[in-house]
Amino acid sequence: MACSKPLNFETVVDITHCNIKLLEFLRENNLIFSFEGPCNVCVNGQLHLRLDSTTREGHTWQCTNRRCTHKVSFHKHSFFAGSHLSLATIAKKNYLLLDISLPQEIVLHKTGH
Repeated sequence: MACSKPLNFETVVDITHCNIKLLEFLRENNLIFSFEGPCNVCVNGQLHLRLDSTTREGHTWQCTNRRCTHKVSFHKHSFFAGSHLSLATIAKKNYLLLDISLPQEIVLHKTGH
């Protein structure tokens, strides 16, 4: 689902409607990092994408070692770092502001942010 042509708003809404689609799109387009690989905390486990209901996105990078509680947010080292908004809200907002150049007041009305 890499971005080979300009997106339209319908496509953005479709991508942001499903967390998995959004995360895949963001990873494929190098907008968030993939932390998959050896855990740098316990060294015995691997970081894999896991369901996590405690996060806005419903997923997180988490160590497979049951004794290790290491988790990495999708926001880490990305454009999204430090934001309290979900990745879907940020993606929609940026599309409206940057791609089609809507005035900030309209974006505020459409997204609530």
